[in-house]
Amino acid sequence: MPSTSKLPDQFKALLALGLRMTRNEQAEAVLLLLDGQVDWVALRRAAGKGNIVIVADSQEQVEGATEKGFPVVLLDM
Repeated sequence: MPSTSKLPDQFKALLALGLRMTRNEQAEAVLLLLDGQVDWVALRRAAGKGNIVIVADSQEQVEGATEKGFPVVLLDM
């Protein structure tokens, strides 16, 4: 697997667990609620073919997400 070193180890572990749960429980996707910026390339590498839906408060937080194949939901908070 390519390097995902730009993502914190705890984040990668939780993401892997979430993706495994989606496969085991036949869920559609992992919802990822952002509180800051994300390296979309590193996230795509870590997610592989797993489905992740990005949820955030602002458009700035999700810039570039759709270009990497992540569906986006903006909250009205």
